[in-house]
Amino acid sequence: MSNMFSPRFQRPQGFLTVLVIALVLRLANVFTIPVDPESLLANDANMYWSGAGLLLETGAFIDLYGDDFVLSTERVPGYYIFLAGIRWLFGPSLVATLIVQSVLDSFTCLLIAFLGGLHSRLLGLAAGLLAAASPNLIIHSSAILTDSLFLFFFTAMLAAAALFLRSGAIRWAAVGGLLLGVATMTRTVSQFLPLMMLPVFVAVPLWYRQGLTRAVLVAVIFLAALSVPLAPLVHRNLYEYDTLRLTTQSGSHLLNWVVPAVRAAADGTPRDEALSDLEAKLAERLENEGLARDALNPFVLSRVMTTLALEELSQLPATAVLKAWGEGAILNLISPAIVLDPRVQQLPHGSFIYTPGDNLVDRVFRYLSEASIAFTLAVGLGLFGVAIISLLQLHGFVILIRQAPWAALFAAACVLYFLLVNGPVGSPKYRLPFEPILIILAAQGLLDLFDRWRQAQTDVNGKSPA
Repeated sequence: MSNMFSPRFQRPQGFLTVLVIALVLRLANVFTIPVDPESLLANDANMYWSGAGLLLETGAFIDLYGDDFVLSTERVPGYYIFLAGIRWLFGPSLVATLIVQSVLDSFTCLLIAFLGGLHSRLLGLAAGLLAAASPNLIIHSSAILTDSLFLFFFTAMLAAAALFLRSGAIRWAAVGGLLLGVATMTRTVSQFLPLMMLPVFVAVPLWYRQGLTRAVLVAVIFLAALSVPLAPLVHRNLYEYDTLRLTTQSGSHLLNWVVPAVRAAADGTPRDEALSDLEAKLAERLENEGLARDALNPFVLSRVMTTLALEELSQLPATAVLKAWGEGAILNLISPAIVLDPRVQQLPHGSFIYTPGDNLVDRVFRYLSEASIAFTLAVGLGLFGVAIISLLQLHGFVILIRQAPWAALFAAACVLYFLLVNGPVGSPKYRLPFEPILIILAAQGLLDLFDRWRQAQTDVNGKSPA
């Protein structure tokens, strides 16, 4: 740690060191995990990989159902385009894909260092090093999932937004809007953020006394830049399905994930039982409305699922909703990324999502009691590490409140946004969008503790430690 404080490390080569360390750790991870299709292409990964292949072959964003091609509506196309580009360059190589993602994620670490460096160069370097060694970033950079690509664009957007907050320059409003649009075309979790950001982009020019006309112009430019990446998909969905929505994912998310979680919080209903009951109710609803599921407009089906889900939620106690959201937030904040590591995943263990229990603590104990000793030890070490980092983050947040209350408010709002959007669904992957903020807070807390230690050494020895 003392090398970080040396003048040489704080010159530009310090940031190059961050990049090199990040890349070495990620490549080491890639070459030590199982890279066979069975391991890497489970669940959503197979959908992305096969969809990218279809995009490369046909030039269209489509899915294959049996022998029929249909327009893809469940996800946005950003990650498919990314994978198709890699497959065009290197062929259908999973290893090549993970190497490219490792390089991209290493530059995400540089962006995190840049964000921290806007406060102080030392904070930037500390944040960059923590990001380089972050298990959550490393593990997801070696997964065929949207997370690492989304995180790169989203972190770049945070950097552009931070530069706009510091200067009020129109160009950074445009860059921030464009990057947010690209991020949203990779994962729709950020689609509601413009509603929160637009008032800020109006208020900043007024704060700098640049006038109401410029404030309106900034807002228009932000929205226009945001719309550019979204326009092709919005146009397609409007033309083909008569809707402005980006995907059909909201209906299945609410009905198949949110409602079962709230029911479990309300009365302990097991997930598989809740899913079976909801599927029967959906089939009955479609039959009563004279709708054939196989021939139905996918956005109409999503609307029916959303309506049914909201009706189910309205019949459950508000306390159950709060409990489910609270447990989801806790899981998103403290669940260790190591549980998603492919090497740990190969150890005998059950499914946490299907583990019953009276509350979150009860579920965790039941889940770990049914797992192998090796898996339990790995999770235990991960939880210990998360606990240490969480204390550093909390300490860093207290410091930020004292030094820059507006920045602390922005950080808290960003974290709260994703916790609310994710709702009762908890996983380390859902922490990734605000992981850059948590990393910078941890770095701030770590540096403060180090400064306190240095000061204590100075008081004891009468001089600064070497």
